Amino acid sequence: MDLDFQLPYLKAWTARLGVRPEHLHPVAAALTRVDVLPFQAGQEEAAAASLAEARTALARLAAAD
Repeated sequence: MDLDFQLPYLKAWTARLGVRPEHLHPVAAALTRVDVLPFQAGQEEAAAASLAEARTALARLAAAD
């Protein structure tokens, strides 16, 4: 996430709500609109890989309880 402008705001906002940093586990999937945005054509494999990584991260977080 080299150009991630949302995560710093998310961290600041959740901190103001009282969420401690160790309890915040952001999971992101890139290229989620690859199926409808023409300029992202040809990146379907990267989108699928990103979604698979996000699903794996969510499964790992769910199993951590």
